[in-house]
Amino acid sequence: MRFLRGILLSVMFLAVLSVSAKGSRKQTVYMFGFSASFNDSIVYFTPIEEVQAYIANDRTHFLVAREQYSYQLRNYFENRGQLHRTCVTIYDVDRKKIEKKFQNLKEKYTVKSKKDFDVVTLAESDFKFETVSPEEGTVYVDSQTAEEEAKKPRKHRGPKGPKPDGDMNGRPDKPMTDAGK
Repeated sequence: MRFLRGILLSVMFLAVLSVSAKGSRKQTVYMFGFSASFNDSIVYFTPIEEVQAYIANDRTHFLVAREQYSYQLRNYFENRGQLHRTCVTIYDVDRKKIEKKFQNLKEKYTVKSKKDFDVVTLAESDFKFETVSPEEGTVYVDSQTAEEEAKKPRKHRGPKGPKPDGDMNGRPDKPMTDAGK
């Protein structure tokens, strides 16, 4: 019986490990960049590129270190003297879906726009995304800030609305009599 219980526990342990496997996997994704500024009316698009990137190996399938790709585009513009631009990277694993996203975003600034924007598409030779490894995307939290957050008391918020009549078991409150004391 103990042998059977041990085998059963080891099988359950292995099942839990396989379900909670984290990490990332390298996959081909298609991405493009978009850059705009509140200071001017020029909007930049990068062409759609095929990039070998790391995808999170969980239910979200997010691009690992996806903010680093936007920083690459921002650094490109800062090196050319265009400061304070908002840069966004949009990706998908399906080429047709990313082309549709590209067209929809481009139409927002050409056809559907109330303002006149100068839409500029960068040449492929001007800018190219580089693969970011998962180690580069690690975010380090200041340990002092994390300790302060842990020390803060948590507020307990009960259900909203009027308090129910009665005790914890749902029985109505009974007025106490002298006999019950």
